[in-house]
Amino acid sequence: MKKALGIVLMLGWITLFFYYFNMIMPKNILYWLVALPAVYFSSVFVLRKSGIEI
Repeated sequence: MKKALGIVLMLGWITLFFYYFNMIMPKNILYWLVALPAVYFSSVFVLRKSGIEI
């Protein structure tokens, strides 16, 4: 149950992150340089807290 909740939380976080990030950040190379590491590291953090090893 804890793992499933972690995955749902991660997917919700990614959805909200990109929704708000798209509103404030112009689409250029900086978009990808900021978005991908931010999503990756925060997703790894959430998944590790929920007990999923990456």
